[in-house]
Amino acid sequence: MLGIEIHRFVISHRIQLSRPGSTTAAGEKQPMPRLEAAVRSALLIGIASALGYTIGLVLGLPRDFWIVITIILAIRPNPNLTITFASMMVMGTIAGSIIAAVITLETSNHYLLLALLFSFAVVLFAVIGVNIILIQIFLVPFIIILLSINYPGQWYLSLFRILDVAIGGAIAVAMVYLKGLKYFSRIRS
Repeated sequence: MLGIEIHRFVISHRIQLSRPGSTTAAGEKQPMPRLEAAVRSALLIGIASALGYTIGLVLGLPRDFWIVITIILAIRPNPNLTITFASMMVMGTIAGSIIAAVITLETSNHYLLLALLFSFAVVLFAVIGVNIILIQIFLVPFIIILLSINYPGQWYLSLFRILDVAIGGAIAVAMVYLKGLKYFSRIRS
């Protein structure tokens, strides 16, 4: 809890120092951010999430909300960042899903699964902020093993995880490209 409070304190002071309209070291006024851009970005994420969730429902995927989570995480300000982030998420998910499928197919011992769950959690929190591929490599087995403890014999959820992340990444990339079209970029109040 102390770490969370320290993090909040540091972030709040960083935000105060970089507030729009505050003066820089040279004494220049920083421009105010445009509300219109924030609204368009929120609208884009909302439309993309609704589309992703609808696709998940139509396909009957067991964890269709994974598509929405992927969309929210993958959408970045420009297409290049979105493509990079989405492809890294897909690559990490594929690797993590293979690991998870092998583990859940080979063992049903709850004690071993709990030990592996703890191990993946420790390594997952150790690599947060390092690389999204590493995060996915350790997050996916954590999730699949956790589900396997509650619902044994459902190793195939790792395949659905790959499908969900691939669909979410593709929608995120498509929506960012649509945002760049003249229609979306020229909307004025």
